[in-house]
Order: sequence, then C-alpha cells, then structure tokens
Amino acid sequence: MTSTSTSSSACDHVALKLSKFWTYDPESWFFNVDSQFALRNITRPDTILQHLLSVMEPSQIKEISDVLRNPETNNYDSVKAAILKRFGESEEEKLEKLLGTLELGDRSPSQLLREIQRLAGPDTPQAIIRGLWTKRLSPQTRQILLVAENLTLDKQAEMADKIVSVQLPMVASTSSFPIPVPRVSAPEVAYTSSASSVTLESLAADVAKLMKQMSQLLDQRSRSQSRGRHVNRSRYSSASPRRNGTPNGTCRFHRKFGDEAYRCIQPCNYKKDQGNLNPQSN
Repeated sequence: MTSTSTSSSACDHVALKLSKFWTYDPESWFFNVDSQFALRNITRPDTILQHLLSVMEPSQIKEISDVLRNPETNNYDSVKAAILKRFGESEEEKLEKLLGTLELGDRSPSQLLREIQRLAGPDTPQAIIRGLWTKRLSPQTRQILLVAENLTLDKQAEMADKIVSVQLPMVASTSSFPIPVPRVSAPEVAYTSSASSVTLESLAADVAKLMKQMSQLLDQRSRSQSRGRHVNRSRYSSASPRRNGTPNGTCRFHRKFGDEAYRCIQPCNYKKDQGNLNPQSN
C-alpha cells in the first residue's frame, strides 16, 4: 500500500461519523451504516465491528456481550445477526401488529402500506397485504378503491393518498353516522416527470369524478328523506282538527253536550241554542 492510499484510508476513518444505534429500527440502521462503510471503502470486518460498537450504549453492548466474548462469534456478521435478533421485532410481535394493533393514525395510506409490507415480509402474497391494508382505511376510501382493483397496490396507495388529502367537510345526516360531502378542487401539484404527472392527474380526475357521484347520491337521498318528513307532517296536521272538532268548526264538547258543555276547545263556532250535534250521545 502506498503512502497516498494509506493517508486516504486514514482520512476516511476520521471523516466517518456513524449515527447512534437505532433501537427502534435496527434493520434500517444497518442499511445506513453499511452504506457509509461502502462509500468510504472500509471493508475489513474487524474495523467495521469496532466502528459499530463505538456508537452503541453500554447497556446495548451488554445485550450482545456473550457474542463478543466468544472468539468464534466475535466478528461482524455474527454480531450483526445477534443485534437484529435481540433488538429487532420478533415474528410474534410483527404478527400481532399486522392482525391487531397497527393503525393508520397520522400516517398517509402509502406509509401504512409500506409498514405492512415491512412487517409481512417479501414472501407474503399481495392479496393478503392488500386485505390487511384496506381494512385499516376509512369506509369512504375503501369504496372508491373498489373501482380501482385493476391497479397495482402501489398505484392504489397513490390514489388513497390523493383521496385523504381532499378536504371533506362533514354535514348533518339522518343516518347513524355523518356522511362527508366532498369539496373538489383542481389539483395543484407540480411534478418533474411529465409521465408521472399525467398518471397522477388521471388518478386525481378519477377521484374527483367518483366523489362527485357520491355527492349527487347523497343529495338525492337527502331530498327523498325531506319529502317523506313533509308528507308525515301534512298527515299529522290534517288529522289534528278531526280529533278536536268537526268539519263545520264545532269543538267535540259542544258537539256532544250542546248548551250543557262545560268546556270548549278553540276555535269553535258553536252558537247557543244550537243543541246537541251528536245524536249518538243520547
């Protein structure tokens, strides 16, 4: 090795500054540090291992101390495998998240999809991943995605992101839950790639069209229910006078008792000496 290459290697070692160990995501942390080793042409396993241990906390090193003390496993590959196993999520924990605890939260639908794909692993069929993903989306989003089953899962995720980004003001509804009425505006997103722009604009147009149809259906339902309530009120109003009076405007007390009635319900057009108007009462 020449003095120039030795000096360059030494500079690379000095310039290398790894981030602290990510206990919450060891796999991603190794992606990060391995790329830095490759960029600086650091290839010796013992050197790489020393760099890793230098950014780990004492409590973290204690968790893998048995591997480090064993001469047969005191190497980069063995230590990396131990770290991933002991600090990473177990298969049981991943399964528990997939089947229960994982929620959309403040993620976008595409972020949720990537998390499900990470937990499920590359060997899980796309149909299962699709089912695990869509059941965590809102009912409105699922309904719109039903017409996009021919799209790839990634394209559906893009479409779902567009759906949830649209402002949906909530209005009062007679149903058991509020139904959103969309306010659709033209997309104002710039893309560097013309092909990508055309695809996303097409998706946005499809979403806008579907949401307009949903709005029209909602309006029709609202008008139908309004007409039903109006008919019921009309029937109630027309029935009320018949309970309290007669078609000629005489209340039921004067109609039955005539001049001897002790009560009168207004309006009543009964005149004294008119007599008993109900022949069945005698």
